[in-house]
Amino acid sequence: ITSRKFYPPMDVKAEASMAWTPEAEARMERVPGFVKAMARTAVLRFALERGHSVITNSVIDMATRKVKQIIPVGRSPHGLYIHEHAARM
Repeated sequence: ITSRKFYPPMDVKAEASMAWTPEAEARMERVPGFVKAMARTAVLRFALERGHSVITNSVIDMATRKVKQIIPVGRSPHGLYIHEHAARM
């Protein structure tokens, strides 16, 4: 057992190869702290899978729409309610 964090190779590649516009960075700053890392990783993966090299507000919009198709606003897979602010990213 270890206390080290594991970062999947895809996430490391995405973080190292992606550029964020100032507007996109500012938008991510408004995401609540308890979901910020997960939201950032979701956007990075979405962008990487689709060949984007710069994350803009429109990329965040597309990623958010994709996530909302999978997890509707209101309830998480664990029965927890998702606050609409968190879902708006």
